[in-house]
Amino acid sequence: MKINFEKIVKEWGYRVHDGKPNHKNGSHLYHLNRILIEQKWPFEVIDELLENLNEEVKFDKTDISLLRNLGINKSVPDEDLADIINGKVDLSGVSCLRGSGNTAFQDIQNYDLKTLRNILRKSNKFYITYAGNDKKLRTEYNIRICKWGNSKKKNDVNYKRVALIYKIYKDNSSKIEVKERNAAGIGYEDMQIAELNDYFKNISTSPVPLYVAGKDMGVDVNGASTISGVPKADFSLDKDGTPVFWVSYKHGEYYDSKEGNLKVGKQVPFQQYGSMSSFFDKNFEQKTGIKGLDAVSNTFLKVVIKNLKEVYKNVTAIKFLKGKDVEITMGKTKKVIKDKHNIFSARQSFYEKNLWKTHKKIDLYLVPSKTSFYRSFEKDPKYSDIAAATIYGTDFKKGNKTFSKENVNVLLQAKETLTLEPMTDQDGSIQGINLDTRQSGHIVFNPNVPSTKPEIAQYLPVFVLRHTKETTFGFKDGGKTNLIAGGRYLIMPQGQATGKRI
Repeated sequence: MKINFEKIVKEWGYRVHDGKPNHKNGSHLYHLNRILIEQKWPFEVIDELLENLNEEVKFDKTDISLLRNLGINKSVPDEDLADIINGKVDLSGVSCLRGSGNTAFQDIQNYDLKTLRNILRKSNKFYITYAGNDKKLRTEYNIRICKWGNSKKKNDVNYKRVALIYKIYKDNSSKIEVKERNAAGIGYEDMQIAELNDYFKNISTSPVPLYVAGKDMGVDVNGASTISGVPKADFSLDKDGTPVFWVSYKHGEYYDSKEGNLKVGKQVPFQQYGSMSSFFDKNFEQKTGIKGLDAVSNTFLKVVIKNLKEVYKNVTAIKFLKGKDVEITMGKTKKVIKDKHNIFSARQSFYEKNLWKTHKKIDLYLVPSKTSFYRSFEKDPKYSDIAAATIYGTDFKKGNKTFSKENVNVLLQAKETLTLEPMTDQDGSIQGINLDTRQSGHIVFNPNVPSTKPEIAQYLPVFVLRHTKETTFGFKDGGKTNLIAGGRYLIMPQGQATGKRI
């Protein structure tokens, strides 16, 4: 018996009053019954079909709420969620996305049912976060495993991905917590700290000498902890709870793990060494012992402003009008411009009031969207000192052996968890603990900086100024104050710099 379901549904629509067949409506089911009889369907088949259609799917409200949080839009009717709840969605070939940037498992590209099951066997705590358009499965350290988007209709790609995650959650609900978002934090650092403390528990709870990559660091340690605030150090190694060794940590591989001869990877896995505004102030030269950083920096900034086209000289006032209109006063001249790059909008008080408490007039330069400039400074005599201060912290100074959260002992780059290996004597007694990265990692010791070797040129620090709305950077040149609005000033690895090289 050949069945034309499309023809049946079309005819059913003709016979109901609103043209929209509803299996929950008794009158509509009557019309369907008549159609099937006219098409000579066996009565027992008709009865079974109508009985199945007449059985209203009973939804658990918590399941509906869960599926909405997992990404099913409200435009998708509740009844269209029945297939997910009842496990009727075919999950073969369904996979969530890896996403850009660092993830918990860098080598995995597709997160299908089998892969996710294997991942969940490795730990007892995971999170699903649903804030924003991207929903994410995360490790206990808040590191993204995979992501998926919102479903707008039944059986679209994200409907199936939600079905996949729903099954994973139902099978592992004791391990997974669903929440809107986790508190902000860098999970990779938390992961390393937890792993290190586990090592200490298993190897030695008493303080023992610390070695890093085989080098004696001159301190005894028996624990690790996070550093509060936003200093250069990301975590410390401690002696009985007191920090004695400080680490600036960058997540990602330095050596390409796919290369057998350990070639330095072409991609730099971290974005920046530091923001100029976070460490460059009036006290910086005195603290670091670097003379003339201002001049080195200004050499770059003066070329930047020459490349900016929207310039307003001798500005004495800025006033916000309706909408995006901004009035700029330049002596006796007033000009109204549009804040089309959203540079001013969130900092109205700064531009209208606070700026003029320090400056009577400024030269204003606007950085439009999608604009970026960078400059290498490795040939400058002060390059090594500037780079070292950026890498190790504001308390860095040549010859300064007093380490702290602002003068870290090492810059450590690693993709996997670090290793701690016991160093024993002939009798098996622990004489120290050696910390190191795995094969793809790398460690730089204070005061060393990346060299100019071609194979690691992407790690050279460079000055970068790029558009970032609602930010400013100012500098003085010849007694004149220049304010670059809508631009963020950074020192970044050359491999992450984009835009115009100047």
